[in-house]
Amino acid sequence: MRYCYCPTCRELRPWNWYARGSCEDCRAKCVVFDVKRSVYGYLMYALDVVAVALIALHVAWYVLGAGWASFYSAIGPDLSAILIFGLIFASIALAFVDMAKTSKKAQELVKKGIEKV
Repeated sequence: MRYCYCPTCRELRPWNWYARGSCEDCRAKCVVFDVKRSVYGYLMYALDVVAVALIALHVAWYVLGAGWASFYSAIGPDLSAILIFGLIFASIALAFVDMAKTSKKAQELVKKGIEKV
Protein backbone atom coordinates (compact mmCIF):
# COMPACT_ATOMS: atom_id res chain seq x y z
CA MET A 1 0.00 0.00 0.00
CA ARG A 2 1.29 3.46 -0.79
CA TYR A 3 1.61 6.26 1.70
CA CYS A 4 2.37 9.94 1.28
CA TYR A 5 4.45 11.82 3.84
CA CYS A 6 4.68 15.61 3.70
CA PRO A 7 7.90 16.89 5.28
CA THR A 8 6.50 20.43 5.34
CA CYS A 9 3.44 19.83 7.52
CA ARG A 10 4.62 16.43 8.81
CA GLU A 11 1.43 14.62 7.81
CA LEU A 12 1.30 10.94 6.93
CA ARG A 13 -1.70 9.60 5.05
CA PRO A 14 -2.59 6.95 2.50
CA TRP A 15 -1.60 8.01 -1.00
CA ASN A 16 -4.39 9.35 -3.19
CA TRP A 17 -3.90 9.18 -6.93
CA TYR A 18 -5.70 12.50 -7.45
CA ALA A 19 -3.23 14.37 -5.23
CA ARG A 20 -0.48 13.64 -7.77
CA GLY A 21 2.27 13.33 -5.17
CA SER A 22 1.51 16.54 -3.36
CA CYS A 23 0.19 17.17 0.15
CA GLU A 24 -3.57 17.53 0.41
CA ASP A 25 -3.20 20.32 3.00
CA CYS A 26 -0.29 22.51 1.91
CA ARG A 27 0.19 21.22 -1.68
CA ALA A 28 3.94 20.73 -1.10
CA LYS A 29 5.72 17.76 -2.67
CA CYS A 30 5.19 14.53 -0.73
CA VAL A 31 7.46 11.57 -0.26
CA VAL A 32 5.51 8.61 -1.65
CA PHE A 33 6.57 5.16 -0.48
CA ASP A 34 5.22 1.63 -0.43
CA VAL A 35 4.43 -0.45 2.63
CA LYS A 36 3.95 -4.18 2.26
CA ARG A 37 0.41 -5.31 3.03
CA SER A 38 -0.24 -7.52 6.01
CA VAL A 39 -1.77 -10.96 5.76
CA TYR A 40 -5.13 -9.33 6.55
CA GLY A 41 -4.96 -7.39 3.30
CA TYR A 42 -4.46 -10.55 1.29
CA LEU A 43 -7.30 -12.27 3.18
CA MET A 44 -9.49 -9.27 2.35
CA TYR A 45 -8.80 -9.75 -1.36
CA ALA A 46 -9.46 -13.49 -1.10
CA LEU A 47 -12.84 -12.87 0.52
CA ASP A 48 -13.68 -10.37 -2.20
CA VAL A 49 -12.91 -12.95 -4.90
CA VAL A 50 -15.12 -15.54 -3.20
CA ALA A 51 -17.94 -12.99 -2.82
CA VAL A 52 -17.73 -12.06 -6.51
CA ALA A 53 -17.81 -15.74 -7.47
CA LEU A 54 -20.91 -16.29 -5.33
CA ILE A 55 -22.59 -13.23 -6.84
CA ALA A 56 -21.83 -14.53 -10.35
CA LEU A 57 -23.26 -17.95 -9.47
CA HIS A 58 -26.32 -16.35 -7.88
CA VAL A 59 -27.02 -14.29 -10.97
CA ALA A 60 -26.32 -17.21 -13.29
CA TRP A 61 -28.75 -19.56 -11.51
CA TYR A 62 -31.48 -17.37 -9.99
CA VAL A 63 -31.62 -14.59 -12.59
CA LEU A 64 -30.46 -16.11 -15.87
CA GLY A 65 -31.48 -19.71 -15.19
CA ALA A 66 -28.19 -21.10 -16.48
CA GLY A 67 -28.26 -24.89 -16.25
CA TRP A 68 -24.53 -25.19 -15.58
CA ALA A 69 -25.05 -23.38 -12.24
CA SER A 70 -27.80 -25.74 -11.01
CA PHE A 71 -25.58 -27.00 -8.18
CA TYR A 72 -25.91 -23.54 -6.65
CA SER A 73 -29.59 -24.15 -5.89
CA ALA A 74 -28.54 -26.40 -2.98
CA ILE A 75 -27.49 -23.28 -1.07
CA GLY A 76 -30.82 -21.49 -1.49
CA PRO A 77 -31.33 -17.80 -2.18
CA ASP A 78 -31.56 -16.76 1.48
CA LEU A 79 -28.39 -18.49 2.61
CA SER A 80 -26.69 -17.26 -0.56
CA ALA A 81 -27.48 -13.64 0.29
CA ILE A 82 -26.33 -14.15 3.87
CA LEU A 83 -23.03 -15.64 2.67
CA ILE A 84 -22.43 -12.87 0.15
CA PHE A 85 -23.11 -10.04 2.59
CA GLY A 86 -21.19 -11.83 5.35
CA LEU A 87 -18.14 -12.10 3.11
CA ILE A 88 -18.40 -8.44 2.15
CA PHE A 89 -18.68 -7.29 5.78
CA ALA A 90 -15.79 -9.55 6.81
CA SER A 91 -13.74 -8.08 3.97
CA ILE A 92 -14.47 -4.55 5.20
CA ALA A 93 -13.42 -5.50 8.73
CA LEU A 94 -10.18 -6.98 7.40
CA ALA A 95 -9.56 -3.79 5.41
CA PHE A 96 -9.66 -1.77 8.63
CA VAL A 97 -7.26 -4.17 10.34
CA ASP A 98 -4.92 -4.06 7.33
CA MET A 99 -5.04 -0.26 7.26
CA ALA A 100 -4.10 -0.12 10.94
CA LYS A 101 -1.18 -2.51 10.44
CA THR A 102 0.20 -0.76 7.34
CA SER A 103 -0.26 2.68 8.92
CA LYS A 104 1.79 1.56 11.90
CA LYS A 105 4.55 0.30 9.58
CA ALA A 106 4.45 3.58 7.63
CA GLN A 107 4.82 5.59 10.84
CA GLU A 108 7.83 3.47 11.80
CA LEU A 109 9.42 4.17 8.42
CA VAL A 110 8.86 7.90 8.82
CA LYS A 111 10.45 7.80 12.27
CA LYS A 112 13.48 6.04 10.76
CA GLY A 113 13.98 8.94 8.39
CA ILE A 114 12.02 8.40 5.20
CA GLU A 115 11.40 12.17 5.04
CA LYS A 116 15.04 12.64 3.98
CA VAL A 117 14.53 10.62 0.78
